Amino acid sequence: MNGIVASIPFITTSCGSNKTNDLSLSYSGWTTLAISTLEPNNVYDGAFSLLFKKGEKHDYQYEILDSKGNLANNPIIGVLTLDGQDKVIANYVGQKPGEYSYKIEAFYTENGTKHTSNLIDFTCYLCEWDEEYIPLSYFNFTSSEMGPKLVGPSSSMSLDELQNYNTFCVPYFITRISGKAFNGVNFSSETNLIFQDGNLLKEVGQFAFFNATIKTADFSNCLNLESIEEKAFLSCPNLTQVVFPQNDKFTVISSSCFWNCTSLTSVTFPDQITTIGDQAFLNCKSLTQINLSKNLSTISNLAFSICTSLEEINWAENSNTNLSTGFASFASDNSLTSITFPSNLTVIGEESFSGCTNLESITLHGNIKEIDEAAFRSDTKLSNVLWSDLCSLDDITIGDYAFMSISSSGLVNTIGDSTITASELLNWLQGRPSLPPVPKGNFPTTGWTYPEE
Repeated sequence: MNGIVASIPFITTSCGSNKTNDLSLSYSGWTTLAISTLEPNNVYDGAFSLLFKKGEKHDYQYEILDSKGNLANNPIIGVLTLDGQDKVIANYVGQKPGEYSYKIEAFYTENGTKHTSNLIDFTCYLCEWDEEYIPLSYFNFTSSEMGPKLVGPSSSMSLDELQNYNTFCVPYFITRISGKAFNGVNFSSETNLIFQDGNLLKEVGQFAFFNATIKTADFSNCLNLESIEEKAFLSCPNLTQVVFPQNDKFTVISSSCFWNCTSLTSVTFPDQITTIGDQAFLNCKSLTQINLSKNLSTISNLAFSICTSLEEINWAENSNTNLSTGFASFASDNSLTSITFPSNLTVIGEESFSGCTNLESITLHGNIKEIDEAAFRSDTKLSNVLWSDLCSLDDITIGDYAFMSISSSGLVNTIGDSTITASELLNWLQGRPSLPPVPKGNFPTTGWTYPEE
């Protein structure tokens, strides 16, 4: 609302002052305001209401006080009468970006006595803003929290106008994005979610961006981020890239966080990530590559299941961390053809890699302690199992049907530097229901001979 100038009377008088219940002031709008340097005259939603004792009417005025209760010097907000209502207006006149706290009171003077109302507290954040960013006037703020929905100022703009902006910038002072804050919001298909430098963001709530049409989410400068909660980005159809911060406070990818983000193509996990939650990336059908963190200890149930384009898993080894995969964690990822597991992997969970129908070879290490039931079930092309550094069978547990569909002739192609012979390993596995019967005689791909009874 350009061209509107707030007229804020500041009257000093020698008359006495009387804080009284005769004049009651309330405000129906938000008392936390984000003020953009691009919107110096924006009028904010909400209006002041004054109640006079016994219905008496007086000529009243407003004054803006600082946090200490003194008249504020050149405040960045004022009070404007518009359409018969008193409203807050931005009064930015060259002040520096930052946090400003004010108190607004109404007063009138009668018989030499100044009668003042109760105080309304306002916290204002003046933000340096770019013309390409979605205007701050689209948002509501409570305390340091965004949401719960997009709204306009008193001169409300249609949500369709979001299509004119490709950058959604979260202001620096926000500590939490509310649950369901931008649920289903139809942003431009090219919208990138970014955060101001020096931001204070700690949490992104459940369903915060559920089914919202953002393209990328870059948390790289969110050095205070602690959690992105369950289902925060569930079913974001346009989301192609997520960048996580390198920040020791952010260690867990929550359950179902990016479930059904069908356009997501690659994910890199910073080193501090220890846990990837249940269904975190389930059905991310465009995901082609993942780069796992060196401190990762748990890949939970269905974490990367039905990622049907996933071709490459880059594991980061760490001898100080034992890694395990949960139930069906990579099930039905049928673009995988080869997997070299890290040496710190100790448990492959039930059905972890079942239904990976194009998986041809895997490399295991001697530190593996447990391969659970049906871990590689229905992997019909799996014919090459390299098990390096295997020195003992005593501490290894292999569950029923773990290798149900594997070809017996190619079960173990080599055992690397192991002291266990190929025939010993085959003999050890033979009687388990995880394997079809092992034939006698020569194995066509290896030349090994099954030992005679």
